[in-house]
Amino acid sequence: MLRRRHSAIGLPTRSALAGLAALVMAAGGCADPAAIRPGDIRSYQAAKPAEPPTAEPPAARVSGRVVPAITYTPPAGWTDRGRSGMRLATLLFDDPLGTQEVTIIRAAGSPEANVARWLGQIDPAASAAAKAARTSAALDAAERVPVGDSEGLIVLLEAAAQADAKQATTESADAILAGMIPLDGSSAVFVKFQGPAAAARRARESFTRLVSSIRWQDAAE
Repeated sequence: MLRRRHSAIGLPTRSALAGLAALVMAAGGCADPAAIRPGDIRSYQAAKPAEPPTAEPPAARVSGRVVPAITYTPPAGWTDRGRSGMRLATLLFDDPLGTQEVTIIRAAGSPEANVARWLGQIDPAASAAAKAARTSAALDAAERVPVGDSEGLIVLLEAAAQADAKQATTESADAILAGMIPLDGSSAVFVKFQGPAAAARRARESFTRLVSSIRWQDAAE
């Protein structure tokens, strides 16, 4: 009796059927449109990195800021270095103790606040009560000079050690000679020398003439 021989080929698996279905879909035009095909030429553009934010310019450099355009007469023998940055002017003068510097700026604050701040610069260890008392005394003794239609105040502040000892000729003592010319309710033109007290005394007459010569006109920068 002859026996029928069965084929060795088994039934297709589930994964094989899925693959066959994918081939049929590709052949029928249902392939993924994003799939890469032979002969495709594709170009890509990388995203540009975000640019860091631009820092705001310092307030002193912002265009449109209102600043006083000043004129003045330099004392005889003084060197006028003109305007630079926040300074409306810088002037130099010769003294036996060396070349000294005077600056002119516009700043905020009352005369009381600025005198107290300057005392803190030459006497950093002074107590608040001592600075308040010396501020009041300095303003009471301030020289008042006409400046155009306004009035300027000139104060001479000396380090406490010299002021207490009344050593008027001490060469090394620190001092501030300053002129204050109010522009409005919140700011003023300040003329300032900081250096040896002896140099401040020698320059005071010329310094006073400089302060008196200042004129200004507000202008947009």
